[in-house]
Amino acid sequence: MRWELGPERSYITKNHLMILDLLATNNWERPLYYAITVSEDNYLNLDSFFQMEGLAYRIVPFASQGDIFGRGGINTEAMFDNMVNKFRWGGVENPNLYLDENVLRMLGNFRSSFARLALQLIKENKPDSGASGS
Repeated sequence: MRWELGPERSYITKNHLMILDLLATNNWERPLYYAITVSEDNYLNLDSFFQMEGLAYRIVPFASQGDIFGRGGINTEAMFDNMVNKFRWGGVENPNLYLDENVLRMLGNFRSSFARLALQLIKENKPDSGASGS
């Protein structure tokens, strides 16, 4: 895995050093993830090495071209299983439930994630069959 921090970055912070240390010493023994809510300022130009698996990007040792957002690839098997089978959804239709701006922002992230998954499944010719094609 080779990449550059990029010419726009003239410094790194402690959190960036932590990521670089994890990448240097982890030896791919445990997966490393970025939450989808992490600011792009913290990607360290690693976006092409991201694989979306739900509400997180897994760092993988190979680059991908990227989807419409240009951030690596999408692991449709893992993402479909996480988004459809593992995560629990519901309750926001309750008119007595207060939805503050943080919750509404997260709902936007969820919708965007489902849209990205759907577009990738269509691209893989699996438009109505789930990630496994069954």
